[in-house]
Amino acid sequence: AGGTREALSALIDAVESPVAVAQPARLPSETDHQVFVRVVAETQWIAYPLAAPGCSTSFVASPKAGKSTFLLAMCDAIVSGRPWLGKPTKQSAVVYLTEEGPTTFRHAIQRANIRSPDLHVTFYGETLQFGTYAETMLRARDHVRALKAQLVIVDTFSTWARITGEEENQAGKRLEAFSHIRPILSDGAGVILVGHTRKSGGDVIDSGRGSGALAGAVDMVADYHRNDTQVTQRELRVIGRLDGLPDESLVLNRDQDSGRFELVTRESISTDIRAKVLEAVLRVGTRGMTLAEIKKTVDHRYSDVAARVRSLEQSGELVAITPKGL
Repeated sequence: AGGTREALSALIDAVESPVAVAQPARLPSETDHQVFVRVVAETQWIAYPLAAPGCSTSFVASPKAGKSTFLLAMCDAIVSGRPWLGKPTKQSAVVYLTEEGPTTFRHAIQRANIRSPDLHVTFYGETLQFGTYAETMLRARDHVRALKAQLVIVDTFSTWARITGEEENQAGKRLEAFSHIRPILSDGAGVILVGHTRKSGGDVIDSGRGSGALAGAVDMVADYHRNDTQVTQRELRVIGRLDGLPDESLVLNRDQDSGRFELVTRESISTDIRAKVLEAVLRVGTRGMTLAEIKKTVDHRYSDVAARVRSLEQSGELVAITPKGL
């Protein structure tokens, strides 16, 4: 039936030409040696002990503990390359996603004394135009990549992830929200997810509001709260998968003038208790004092005061004259 030789030849070529078939992508894997070569043995902290490259931290704080002030002080150290809590930082740009508005956050920046073009702040209310939380996090990832930022702070995680009411207690909801953070982590940036502590308190793992599923998903969990006795001091407890995390709570003091935080060592606390205990006992003379009376005078934890009194008895600096008095 009709047709030219050229047309017939083209049909034959089309039938005989191999058809390209897309091959499924292989599951990426590495040998143990490749993993050891890829990742250095010692953690390269962005800011010890909260931020490390490619690692996530759940940071919960009690109300009015000053979490934004604390985190912004840490950001100031990172963007300027200054030491933080006595340890070196990895200088970098920081992306801070805040639920606050410009007016209140301006005061927080002022309290932290930050003056750097490398702190990049995004306000939650100005991202609603992007629609979903997932779309917002895609844009956040692009922003972090463009700035080559090493740290992202999401304050608060529940607000940005649009988790409200009873949804806070749903493990699936929080884990789904965390899945949109993982691409940023895979790029090598550290991420701190900020939240509030439960009213009922609890240990570090259980202290955050909502489901504990997030605590199991992140690399580190941190609890930040007021010191029970010292108005200007805060305590930070961090636990997690990384080596080298502090074994006990860190006691921090904020300098009101500079806005910077300093680590209060256990030795300095012990020295301060000793001085105040001896001063109190010498003030009353031979009448002596009960441990309860000393505690009212010395503004430190009861357990710390009791331990220091025992050590002063052992050293002979204090003498117990009754079972309850000194």
